[in-house]
Amino acid sequence: MSSIHGIDHTVVMAESLEEAALTAHRLGFVTTPAARHPFGTGNVLVQLQGSYLEYLALLDESLFPEDAPGRFSFPSFNRDFLIGEGAGISMLALKTGDPEALQREWAQTGLSTVPPFSFERTARAPDGRDLPVSFTLAFASHADLVRAGVFALTHHHAPENFWHREYQTHPNTAVRMAGVTMVAPDPERAAATLSALVGGSVEPAADALTLPLSDGAVLEVMGPAAFAARFGSDRFGDTRIPRFAAMTIAVADPAATRAVLERNGIAASETGNGLTVPPEEAGGAGYRFVPDDAA
Repeated sequence: MSSIHGIDHTVVMAESLEEAALTAHRLGFVTTPAARHPFGTGNVLVQLQGSYLEYLALLDESLFPEDAPGRFSFPSFNRDFLIGEGAGISMLALKTGDPEALQREWAQTGLSTVPPFSFERTARAPDGRDLPVSFTLAFASHADLVRAGVFALTHHHAPENFWHREYQTHPNTAVRMAGVTMVAPDPERAAATLSALVGGSVEPAADALTLPLSDGAVLEVMGPAAFAARFGSDRFGDTRIPRFAAMTIAVADPAATRAVLERNGIAASETGNGLTVPPEEAGGAGYRFVPDDAA
């Protein structure tokens, strides 16, 4: 898709913001202060270089806009994900400079779309100031992705209102998001669906099918057995529908990453060129930490 420019962030559904922040800190991440959305959810973020992890929790269901024809309810989707799947990666957010153009591209491929919507909130800077941030989001849906939401967004705010170096300096030396992993009972079919969303060609890898993105990140789709072999977890062994399961994070100093995980009691395994943390250790999402130059 010519209107997609890589990964913006992942949405990691959590039981509470306090629990999410604790998990992130144990993994060696610095988090932003908690923020509230006007539609009843809240988040804490892990900012990387050019992308981030959004740990999301439900705060006030009375503010949820319900699904209706021609409208997508972000909080309702994530509530239903939490009920049906438990904590973990509920959504993938892509970068776009033109949500309206992307929506038209998606519609032309036969995907279901709804009109883009915009919202504003405040973000707390390291110096304590509350600064305005705003976004426009475009959503697409497919019958195969009922538990794997995909959307794209544009940031409208001044970059300095959102991105802060203090929030991007992590004890685990995380630098950037190098990839996102989906688990699916039929990897070929799921990869074809993702390809319709992001464009590009599906490429085979040792244990997965991959979709390289323009920012250097990679989406990969693997079967439950391949995921279990890499992450040492059978959490998704019985999955019957595709869902996002793990993230690959590029780090500057793998030895420092290993030391942080050991110090915080996180069980990690050496796999290939990286350290893997199973979802059971990390709030329902798997993590793979790889050297930045090898990502």
